[in-house]
Amino acid sequence: MINEADACANLAKFGIKCTLQRIHIARAILTQNGHYSADEVMDKVSDTGIRISKATIYNTLNLFARSGLVREVTIDPARLLFDVNNKPHHHFYNVDTGELHDIAVEGVNIPLFPQAPEGSTIQGYEVLVKVKNDRAENTDIHKQINDGSYHSPLDEHHSIKAPSHMVDTERQNIFSEKSPEIPQSTATIDTEQDTCIDKGYKNHNFDEALELINANGGGYFEGTKTPGLIEKAENSLGFLFPPSYKLFLSTLGCGDIDGMEFYGIRDDDFESHGAPDAVCLTLNERKSGLPNNLLLIYMREDGAYCALDTGQINADGENPVVTYELNVSQKHIADDFGAFFLTELQAAFS
Repeated sequence: MINEADACANLAKFGIKCTLQRIHIARAILTQNGHYSADEVMDKVSDTGIRISKATIYNTLNLFARSGLVREVTIDPARLLFDVNNKPHHHFYNVDTGELHDIAVEGVNIPLFPQAPEGSTIQGYEVLVKVKNDRAENTDIHKQINDGSYHSPLDEHHSIKAPSHMVDTERQNIFSEKSPEIPQSTATIDTEQDTCIDKGYKNHNFDEALELINANGGGYFEGTKTPGLIEKAENSLGFLFPPSYKLFLSTLGCGDIDGMEFYGIRDDDFESHGAPDAVCLTLNERKSGLPNNLLLIYMREDGAYCALDTGQINADGENPVVTYELNVSQKHIADDFGAFFLTELQAAFS
């Protein structure tokens, strides 16, 4: 497996900012050429002891593809693979085994090429040649297909489609189940019993954010976290969470909507998870220089983290949200988590 420095150099070559998660994913797939689904990449990363959610894996692979680091290979509308070989070439696809094999670009010749539609220019072409095993070599496979016992490797490691097409199907695998409709925060939390939030606390930005989530399919969130678990997370990090972020944890926990991952708490295992577990991710990033006063809560498309700065506390007990990149000055984004949460959702659904 390539080392972190080489992985970061490869990312930089394609204009991709280095983050710890991107480095982990790059190290998992760039060691040798191959064709990987999002699930296979997640398995390869997990084999190294790193936990990164499927949504983050998918978003990162999409970024790699847009930047030219890897290529997308669409087998059919339900199967998308990411090809580490980013040089021009074609493919054989074995419909019996689900295997994909490279064909050198000079191995395909199209003597009569069609003219591009008016107003467009041909940028290139990719050929997918479908093959099947010879009958004599394929007897067992056909028997398995006929009796329903055969499973293609691509069935076991199917990739997820683009979020715009898959929000209600494949993305359900990211968390255990789709979140039910979420009531307003004041109706969700019993402030008489919830000792981690002051009685009567209300955050209008957060309530409006919940309305947006409900209006756009509900997202995929872990669900309510107990005051005891929240306190345990605070003790692990060495600081207290601000009220609006506790409200998020008490209501949603952590999760994803429309490809946006908001980090929070999954369970009391603060060592084995990656994003969207804010505690594990923050503790892990501290090893790479993250200041102890920051809590990572989100990652933007440009690779910069968004973090709560617990070193700054206003009169309401809230912490501002700032950007964080190693060796880059922090920038103020929002006055508190509630305002940040709402702004990100509004930008996505406007």
